[in-house]
Amino acid sequence: GMAGLFEQRVRWAHGFFLNTFKYRRLFLNKQYSLLGMFQLPLMAGSLVLLLASTSIVLYSTISSLYKFLVHSLTIEGYLRSFFTSFPSITQFVFGLDLRLTFMIYVSLGAGIVFLLLVHARTKERFWPSTVFLILVLPYFIAIQWVLGFFSFVRKVAAK
Repeated sequence: GMAGLFEQRVRWAHGFFLNTFKYRRLFLNKQYSLLGMFQLPLMAGSLVLLLASTSIVLYSTISSLYKFLVHSLTIEGYLRSFFTSFPSITQFVFGLDLRLTFMIYVSLGAGIVFLLLVHARTKERFWPSTVFLILVLPYFIAIQWVLGFFSFVRKVAAK
C-alpha cells in the first residue's frame, strides 16, 4: 500500500545519501567527467532546492494561517470582512511581488502543459487529480528525503 511505497522511497533516499557519502571523491572531480562535474552536483543542488522551496512555502503557509487565526480571534468583524470584501485590482497587483508571482505561474503553467503533452503523446487519459498531485507531491518527497537523511546520519553515527 501507500505506507510500503513511502518506506521504499525513504530507503531510496537513504541509499542516495550512503552512495553520495561513499563516493564523495567523485563530486566536482574532473577526472570523472560529466558524472563528477555535472550529474552529482545537479542531484545535490536539486535536493537542496527541493528542501528549501518546500520549507519556504510551508513556513509561509503556516505563518499566514497563524496570522489569519490571530486576526480572526482578536479583531472584531475580521472573519466576516475577510470573506465578503475583495481587494481592488490596484491593491491586488501592488500587493504582490510580480517577479516572483510571474515565475511561479510560468513554472506551474509549463509543468501542466508538459504533463498534458506527455499524456497526449502516450495516449494516456489525463486525470484532473494529477494537478493536485503536482501541488502536493513535493511535500511528501521532501519528507522522504529528510527521513532518509536522518536514517543515513544515524547509521554513520553508529559506526
